[in-house]
Amino acid sequence: MKSRKIISVVLIALMAVTSALAFTSCKAKEKKPETLEEYVEQTEDAKEELDDISESMSNDMLDGNVEVKGNNLIFTMKFKETYDESYFDAMREAMEDKVDEYKSTFNDAISDIEKGSGIDDVGLKLIVLNGDDAEIYSVDLE
Repeated sequence: MKSRKIISVVLIALMAVTSALAFTSCKAKEKKPETLEEYVEQTEDAKEELDDISESMSNDMLDGNVEVKGNNLIFTMKFKETYDESYFDAMREAMEDKVDEYKSTFNDAISDIEKGSGIDDVGLKLIVLNGDDAEIYSVDLE
């Protein structure tokens, strides 16, 4: 298994999602939302953007999903193949290295999302699951 390639695919998908959402300049139509979840519920363009992003995160290796709970964007990437647990440590290490490498970019994306939505304390969470739903990696990018 080429764990570095797989890790890159996961993080590239996450970067694309945060970048796309950061540039969503939708305005809520109802009362001022108190959470990012309320903002998305009130903003048709944001809902459509999240649906499009979820679809674009999937490829021949992974199924991706993005959802909003409270003030958190949760990105779940699930491998279509089930890998042996012996690969998990190497995959986690590679993911941690890449997440650290792109930390400032994630922070910028969070800041852009906060500015665009008017919501403070937005968080990003990345969850990577094996094909059998075993958690390989999880990180909060707040």
